[in-house]
Amino acid sequence: MPPQPQKSEQLPPEQNVLLRELRPQLTVMVLLRPDVGYRMLRPSWLYGTALVEIIYAFFCQIWTQPNAPSIMFSPLMKFAVLSFGVGMYQRIKRWREFNRGVRQHSFYIGTSWFRLLPLPAFVQRYRRVERFIDPFFCFFVGLFLLPFTQQLSLWLMLSAGGLKLLEESVYQKELHRKFDVVDGMMGADAQNETVERFEKGADATEQDRSGVPTGISDDIEDHIRRRKTKQNPPQKGA
Repeated sequence: MPPQPQKSEQLPPEQNVLLRELRPQLTVMVLLRPDVGYRMLRPSWLYGTALVEIIYAFFCQIWTQPNAPSIMFSPLMKFAVLSFGVGMYQRIKRWREFNRGVRQHSFYIGTSWFRLLPLPAFVQRYRRVERFIDPFFCFFVGLFLLPFTQQLSLWLMLSAGGLKLLEESVYQKELHRKFDVVDGMMGADAQNETVERFEKGADATEQDRSGVPTGISDDIEDHIRRRKTKQNPPQKGA
């Protein structure tokens, strides 16, 4: 099992992103990544893409070789069977891991085999291996096979483009989510500063209103004067 990326980089994509953008790239993801999530490996998605590959290869043979006596088992058909088999194997493996209590998000889009290579640290951060190396490797393999098998070559290059779009879409969504968290933290800090400022201002106002007295009020002074007069009445003839 290749080393897992950092925990912050393992956030899975939303399901609606997968349903909208997961097309041919699943056929290469199961080969390039050994830990694709369980629900990413739905049988309907696996045999759906495999069926598309077989139908595409079938019509290409009819178009390019209309007089052929039978349908040949082309490289694209072999690739379709291989990707379907590996995908189902990974799905069974994820189910067994789930029963053993292994924690993994069911929509995780996988960790590349290329992480086993001694790559620089900056390449392994922010899913750069999966975002760049996987799609470019798939594209150049397809480009290399172009003189030998045009059907498989075009499919691999199409899958590489789809994989790149999926990775970038997921990365941008997770990046914006992290920015939203940081913005929320900064907004909370600003609110706390405002509350503290007004609390300090209220304390200072109370202290000013209950300041140290510098004398007695007029009513208290008049009351004291009357009491003194009663206690010491004026003498007659004075």
